Amino acid sequence: MPEAVTIVAKGRILAGVDRHLRVPTQAALEGLKLDMPLTDRGRDPDVGVLTTDDKTHADNDWFGGNWWKDFQDKETIVKQAYIKALELSLAHKTPKPIVTYWISGLNTFEAAIGESDQQITVFLVTPPHPPAKLPPPSASFVEQLWVIGRQERIAEICEGYPKSYSIQHHVTDTHAPNIKCVRVVGY
Repeated sequence: MPEAVTIVAKGRILAGVDRHLRVPTQAALEGLKLDMPLTDRGRDPDVGVLTTDDKTHADNDWFGGNWWKDFQDKETIVKQAYIKALELSLAHKTPKPIVTYWISGLNTFEAAIGESDQQITVFLVTPPHPPAKLPPPSASFVEQLWVIGRQERIAEICEGYPKSYSIQHHVTDTHAPNIKCVRVVGY
């Protein structure tokens, strides 16, 4: 998952996980229980979530020592979160889709799982990530995620993107003075 400009993000990798777990299966659960790195599972052609670059990013940044060095068992936490989410989903006659969001900015590395009538939600909660150069706009996509906040906060979010992203194009007014909405651009 590339770096997040907002506190809540999805990104290309988590969007791929969402697509894979839209219709959860027992095979997906059993695959996660195998004694293999999570990123190797994500590269499996039957899963198809990670590219080679995504795997390197997850192995080095998320689960390795590049980001959040003081936190242990990061990969195990994420893997166990998806196992639990799949168990919850598959306990229903019709399994519920699983969606994931990344919440960055807290001094912890953990996962939380919520269940509604419609879906299972995995929240990956992490400390802020180190600043990094964003990929070119051609590598980005407009997410199904919006941030609403005071216009100063929305301006701060917009300043986190390179000018080439034209993020201002994704800012809209709300029905309240001084409150804006920006659609998140992921990578």
